[in-house]
Amino acid sequence: MICVKRTGVRAALSLFLIFTALSPLSAFAAEAPAATPPPESKPAKATETGEPTMPQQIADMVRIAQEEAIAANKETMPRNNKYTVWYFGDQRKVGWCSNFVSWCANEAGISLLKDDDAVPMPDDAVFVTNEAKVPNTFVAYNLAERITDIPRPGYEVIYGVIGSTPYTHVGIVETVKDLGDGVYELTTIEGNVSNTVKRYCYRYHLNPKVAHRNFKAVPAEEQTRDDAQYKLHKENWYITGFGQTWK
Repeated sequence: MICVKRTGVRAALSLFLIFTALSPLSAFAAEAPAATPPPESKPAKATETGEPTMPQQIADMVRIAQEEAIAANKETMPRNNKYTVWYFGDQRKVGWCSNFVSWCANEAGISLLKDDDAVPMPDDAVFVTNEAKVPNTFVAYNLAERITDIPRPGYEVIYGVIGSTPYTHVGIVETVKDLGDGVYELTTIEGNVSNTVKRYCYRYHLNPKVAHRNFKAVPAEEQTRDDAQYKLHKENWYITGFGQTWK
C-alpha cells in the first residue's frame, strides 16, 4: 500500500506545483467548480472466489470510456474539446487527461470530490476525484486512503516521469490479468495521449528490478489486439500508483 501522511501534504504539494509549473512535462490545468457530495453506493458483492466485483457505477464508467475510445477512432482532437468544455465551461486549451476521467465518471452518474473534500472513505463507497491537476488527483486519493500499488479494473492509474514529476498523467484501468510473481497485464483507456482517446496494453511489475522501471511492453509475439497500442507512452514514464475508485 502506498501511503503519505496527511500532515504536511498540502505544504509539500504547494512547493511541488511551483516547481512543476515551469516544466513542459506538466499536464496541469486550473481548478474546476466545486463538486457535489458523493452519492450513496451499493457495496461490492463477493464472487464465488471471494473477490469483490466492480460496483455498477464504476463498470458504467469503464464502459463509457471504452465507447469514447471507439468514437475517437484514434483521430486527433483539439485541446479544447467536449471534456474540457464540460469541466471548465469555456474554450481554454489544456492538457485534458484528468478531464476525460472525470467526464466518464460524471456520465456514469458518479458524484465527484475535490481534494479539499477528500476524507477517509468507507470500503463500500465509490470514489472518483474532480481534479484537473494530476498532483491534486493523487492528493485526493491519498487523503481518502485510496492509493494502492495493486491494480484493479476501474481504478485510476497515475503515471510519473523519472527524474521529474511523479504526477504527470492519468487514465482508467480497463482490464487486469494477474500473470503471477507480481506481474500484471493491463489495458487502460486514456485521454490526451497523442491528442486523442486510446487503449493501451502493457505489463506492470509490482516489484521491478530497477526502481521506477515498473511497466514494460507486452512481448511482440503476444501483441494480438488491433484496438490497443502496445508501444509504451514514453521510455522515462513509470506508474506512481493506482487510485482506488472502489474496494
